[in-house]
Amino acid sequence: ADLVPDDLAALPPLDDDSVLDGVRERFGIDKIYTRINTLLIAVNPYQQLPIYGNEAEVGEGIAAALEAGVAARHELFITSKLWNSAHDPADVEPAVRRSVGSLRCGYLDLLLLHWPVASGKRVPKGGCTADEAEERLVATWRAMEALVTKGLVRAIGLSNFGPRKLARIAAAATAPIAAVQLEAHPLWRNDEALR
Repeated sequence: ADLVPDDLAALPPLDDDSVLDGVRERFGIDKIYTRINTLLIAVNPYQQLPIYGNEAEVGEGIAAALEAGVAARHELFITSKLWNSAHDPADVEPAVRRSVGSLRCGYLDLLLLHWPVASGKRVPKGGCTADEAEERLVATWRAMEALVTKGLVRAIGLSNFGPRKLARIAAAATAPIAAVQLEAHPLWRNDEALR
């Protein structure tokens, strides 16, 4: 069976410049596609995590879009995540400054605490108790709150936190938890977190 309806099959191919030139001119399609691609890259938190090693490349794209006038900084919502190795409060600001520098964006609109684990350079060998781990997460959160006060980050949130640890952060938070990113899909419904 032919998957292309007759009325669409009669249209000229999309790579026909005579057709596309008029559309581009009238609607600014190239600029629109460039803007959409820039926005998709800029807002997708998975695209720019330090652990993925691609922040510099994403930053080049953001800088090019800003310099070309495709988008203004206030039109972008740039999110990144604080990786596990920077959970010690002393490591939070330097890690975020590295990310902001690599992303060439001046500030983050949203910073997420990536995983609810006590990790980093200063975790005692052999780990720590659940209560100690939660206290370390609260201390990390407080360091993130300081970045909001400094204007380096506009909003902060959590990623992959279960209800108990989320409640612990919420009880200690002075800045609002702006976003909570949870994993849920047909293979793992995550009912407890979604209640």
